[in-house]
Amino acid sequence: MMLAHSFLLLLLTGSGELLNEENTVNQSLAKETERVCSYSDVLNFLNLTKDSDLFTMSRPVRDHKKTTNLFLEMVIYAILDVREIDQTFISYVWIYMDWDNDYISWRPEDFCGISSVAVPTEALWKPDLTIEEMTEKDKAPPSPLLKIHNWGKVEFRNNQVIISTCKMHAYQFPFDYQSCNLTFKSVLHNDEEMIIKVDENSTHATLWSLEIIKTQFEWVFLNITIDQKVVDFYGSNQTSIIYTESTSQLMEMSLAMEKVSNDLEDMKRTMTLLGPLGLC
Repeated sequence: MMLAHSFLLLLLTGSGELLNEENTVNQSLAKETERVCSYSDVLNFLNLTKDSDLFTMSRPVRDHKKTTNLFLEMVIYAILDVREIDQTFISYVWIYMDWDNDYISWRPEDFCGISSVAVPTEALWKPDLTIEEMTEKDKAPPSPLLKIHNWGKVEFRNNQVIISTCKMHAYQFPFDYQSCNLTFKSVLHNDEEMIIKVDENSTHATLWSLEIIKTQFEWVFLNITIDQKVVDFYGSNQTSIIYTESTSQLMEMSLAMEKVSNDLEDMKRTMTLLGPLGLC
């Protein structure tokens, strides 16, 4: 009898412990569900502020020998003008860049699943990229934000009006076909410090531009070719990425063809009115 009573007591005690454990798990899950996280929690964890020298003063690498890989994409959104008189090409482009920052890393599960945060551009180091052919600084303000990802990737997207010099050939008017270069390179860094890599090919860049291009006026976008050039940079190699944009003055061509067609129609009408005498 005592053995049966002890067994029953043990069974009840075990059931109570299991019930308590289940309640504890449910409470923990409920707390996790109710937990609220903010982007500020991630930034505080990283100690990322506008005044943090760690993030702004130098290339974001823990080992100075490590090369920063900068991935670049560019597409044409609009051809605003092609001025043959002063050899100027004006385009509106979308530029996308990304690179790694060794000082940025967090676990999304620690912050309610947050895996990316948008931060002001002045809070982080950015590549010193320039366009060789640009003759005027873009008057529009640059994008104010960067996006950081939990594994350390930093994204920067910017829309830019580029006024650039371009060597043009006008002797084929009205069938002009022009090719203008936009050459991206670092102002200061060589390839051992930062190397620019293209994150697309010529076909992809052309198709993407044709899909989104909105404004062309009389100059029609044809294609983009992407090339790479390595030059001597004070005793070191430096890689430049060259986007060559090809355009054609098809509106002028169509106007010329229309004029020729109209002239032919006028000649036919004149010959019809004159009859056989018109052939004498």
